[in-house]
Amino acid sequence: MQKLKSLKHCSGSALAGAVAICAILGIAIAGLMGISRNTVSQEADAYDDTRAFLAAESGLHMLTNWVLKAAGSNAVKPGITEVPLQINSPMPGNPAATVPVKLEISQANVTNPKAGSQYWRLMAAADVGLAYSTMVEWVVEVGAGGGGAWNDLAVWAGGNLVWNNSYNINGNSVIGGNLTINGSGSQMSGKTWIDGNLTTHGNLINSGDLRVGKNLTAWSNAINNAWVGGSISGPTVSSSNDILGADAPKPPILDMTKIGNVTPIPWSDDWSNNFNGNWGSPFKSAIDGALPKNKYIDADGNEHVIIKITSAAGAYAWNGGVLNANVIFIVEGNNASFTTSGFYRNTNKDYSTMIYVGAGNPKLNITVGDNIDRFNGLIYVDEKNVSDHSIEFAGGNFNVHGAVYAMGTGQTTVTGNSSVFNFDGGILNRYTGLTAGGTDGSNNPAGILSRTGFKTTYAGI
Repeated sequence: MQKLKSLKHCSGSALAGAVAICAILGIAIAGLMGISRNTVSQEADAYDDTRAFLAAESGLHMLTNWVLKAAGSNAVKPGITEVPLQINSPMPGNPAATVPVKLEISQANVTNPKAGSQYWRLMAAADVGLAYSTMVEWVVEVGAGGGGAWNDLAVWAGGNLVWNNSYNINGNSVIGGNLTINGSGSQMSGKTWIDGNLTTHGNLINSGDLRVGKNLTAWSNAINNAWVGGSISGPTVSSSNDILGADAPKPPILDMTKIGNVTPIPWSDDWSNNFNGNWGSPFKSAIDGALPKNKYIDADGNEHVIIKITSAAGAYAWNGGVLNANVIFIVEGNNASFTTSGFYRNTNKDYSTMIYVGAGNPKLNITVGDNIDRFNGLIYVDEKNVSDHSIEFAGGNFNVHGAVYAMGTGQTTVTGNSSVFNFDGGILNRYTGLTAGGTDGSNNPAGILSRTGFKTTYAGI
């Protein structure tokens, strides 16, 4: 028989927090050694109860983060496992203990489920040797398109996509309109959906499945594992089956209100003539001087400086700056535009950049620097955006790690030489907290529909 109990209002959402809380409690009661043995026993039970709650709460958040990051793949299935979590005890002379925590995933039935969403009941139960186990659970909604999942999508375009270089994609791609490739030697390693026409002016090699909704015109001798809904001009196609089907995956929908009470740094014209990551540049000085109120913190503790552009912002100089910081640009407002003739570099996976272009007609016209070796992050255009956009990767022999999602209805033009686009879920997961089904690292992740805490009187877990 289960007895419902209100959850305690303590964090417990991270193991480090649990250890810190318990350590503070240990100091607080260090002076109570003179109380009666009976009272000490009662206090010990009370703190064991708290330790069990902290262990269960930490386990639940650990499980939730995994589900939100893995959702949309076949990795999330109903099941039970057990993990050991080390939780400090606040009682003097009682050392830290490893608490067994049972984690369970099961499918949840909800009233009026949303089309395309998944619903999972997540439960964590901790046993510290009391007569009962402490359990916490909630039902999490993984939003349409996978919520926190990125579906291995390196490129997604809602309208026409013009690619003025080789279309070298390591990951899946979806184009809602026509795809025109003006480069040669293109290689697509993932699955590719194209609703409209595919026109390529160079050889195309696809090691993954290809679906073309309308006509295919290509300078290729043969294209493998492909289905074409219309006419074929140029190559022979090895398959006539509709391999992929019309239901293409979609990236998560971003909700930028989830940055919370962050105060964005407004764009400054002082940055325009020296927009890079070099020491002493006004832009780098602004990033280095950002206050906690200017930063969004993701679920893994990474800090992202938020910069907001609400008018025509232009950056005209490029001299190879390297910025070792995480930055999110928000371009919003009908008169907003972001134009650069150069951009700083991210040199490793520790740092990344997101550019979000909002609804309406904000516009993006950026060049990502000359001979840049690596750019990490996400370029994302809102699905309600109607403008055309241009992205140029100048120079050659560089890699993009992350994704480009032009969700709007306008045409997107991408230019560059020898560029390789690599889907990188590790980098994109930094933005999971900004998705419809993501967790923002707070005590109640977004997408949680219901939450209960209770004790059960059965022994053990």
